[in-house]
Amino acid sequence: MLVHRKRPRDVHWYHAGAMLFGNWGTSRLYVLGLSLYYGGRASFWYMLSMCFLLVGLGWAYQILCRLHPDGGGVYSSARHRSRTLAMIGGLLLCADYVVTAALSATDAFHYLALPHPYAWAAVSIAVIGGINYFGPRRSGLGALVIAVLTVALTLVVALASLRHLPYARLESPQGNPLDWWLQFNQIILAISGVEAVANMTGIMVEPVARTARRAILPVMIEIVALNMVLTLAMLAMPDNVLGNGNPAQAMVAHRDDMLRLLATHYVGQAFSAVAAVAFALLLLSAVNTAIGDLVSIQYMMARDGELPTRFAGLNRY
Repeated sequence: MLVHRKRPRDVHWYHAGAMLFGNWGTSRLYVLGLSLYYGGRASFWYMLSMCFLLVGLGWAYQILCRLHPDGGGVYSSARHRSRTLAMIGGLLLCADYVVTAALSATDAFHYLALPHPYAWAAVSIAVIGGINYFGPRRSGLGALVIAVLTVALTLVVALASLRHLPYARLESPQGNPLDWWLQFNQIILAISGVEAVANMTGIMVEPVARTARRAILPVMIEIVALNMVLTLAMLAMPDNVLGNGNPAQAMVAHRDDMLRLLATHYVGQAFSAVAAVAFALLLLSAVNTAIGDLVSIQYMMARDGELPTRFAGLNRY
């Protein structure tokens, strides 16, 4: 028999904000390079458009968290319209969280340049899952430390690049509106992760609306502000730097590690090595958030009878 027990509400806004940043904030690690790869020197305009979308999402999710203070996010919203739609959406979210955890963990060990990154990724997921067994507040403390460290290091890169921003080379988007739309969609990954906060409302301290708002706003502001500064910093670098000495490769050479290149160019090699470790930890923080969200959505679906009752044991969350 499915037994309902009230989940502990011990996640404060700074815990929730750190776990949100550990998912939403990781997009910077790949979106910067993707924007240059697909948009060239017109990438500034695509990133600017994406930032407007991010602000709209932040506003919308504040409303979603207020309306659904017991968790579930998109799943809870869809359930008001259709049980079938909610079940499909919930299972798709579960799949998304599994893929997010696997990809983030693998990329973290690519950043660290360790051999056999897939094996390391599997071990790290198991360890992070074990930490989550003791509750999201404890894992949230770790996420808070990693988030603060990563923001600080990224801020150093941004500040070091400020005097170079006037030299950023911007170009107008090429092609027709359909081409612009397709290029914009190449960086749509920048919105990935915002759903995480909606799945934490069931464990947030009350009043949930205030806790969620305090969690969302600083993360949203940080992502929007630093993404724009770092995009200009990227466009201020010479082609030979972007292309590792070959200007012809400027748009493609650092598609997957642009933030590390920015750290190396504007601050230094030693700082870049330290920053790479922090970026890897942030990716592992994304694994932590994905696992917590996976457990949360499973709890909601088990509570509503959409999953077998054995998932009721997840009520720790």
